[in-house]
Amino acid sequence: MRHSAVFSRLIVRGLCRPLMRPNNAKSQSGRWRPRRQARRSRALTADMLILFVALLVQSVAGRSPAGSGGRRAPSISLQLYDLEPCKDEPGNLLVSNFTSVREKNGIYHYYAHVLLKKVLKFISKLEVNVTQCVDAVSYNTCSYLTTLRFTTAVCTLMTADSLPWSTMIKALYPSFRCPMAAGKYEMRNATVNMAAIQKLAGSSIGDVLGKVFIAELSLSNEQYQLFSCFKLKASFIGTRT
Repeated sequence: MRHSAVFSRLIVRGLCRPLMRPNNAKSQSGRWRPRRQARRSRALTADMLILFVALLVQSVAGRSPAGSGGRRAPSISLQLYDLEPCKDEPGNLLVSNFTSVREKNGIYHYYAHVLLKKVLKFISKLEVNVTQCVDAVSYNTCSYLTTLRFTTAVCTLMTADSLPWSTMIKALYPSFRCPMAAGKYEMRNATVNMAAIQKLAGSSIGDVLGKVFIAELSLSNEQYQLFSCFKLKASFIGTRT
């Protein structure tokens, strides 16, 4: 199967490891089980998300790392732009002055002002719809790629160190945490964790250069209602080494 090697590796790491109990588990108090199960759930969900991201990047590239023929992974950066609200967006979370600065090495740094109009107790669902465009964004070159949907421990996933977007979420001031208080926030000097993306995709990530991706991200609140939705475009750019 096309992704069997990556799938097997992540399944072993993500599913088997959390199910292991320590040797002294029987000597633990009765309070051990709930805490252990909570940590297990978060670890399992994070590894499942890593699996989804890996398969997404590989499906975009059109091949798995094992089938790359020994090619060396190119040095790349991810450019994000054209951030805008979705149609019928409820307006609970507003992003303004979204700008990017490209350094000499090709790495992008992002800045934005964020206004949260309502308290967000926790995120019940994160959904990402991805469209791929061959070169320019037009009806003839764009096609639906995939949908990622997450409903467990989403607040924890937002800042997981191994995920590509964690560095952007951690660049928010005041810091992101659930519940998230209403008020003004600022994103300063944010970057995308390209090391995580390249590790997942291997040398095949070079196949995405020159393509444009449109992501529609929606968040649901503690009442399982749409809280915010916005779109952005992304392109992989070659950088200097």
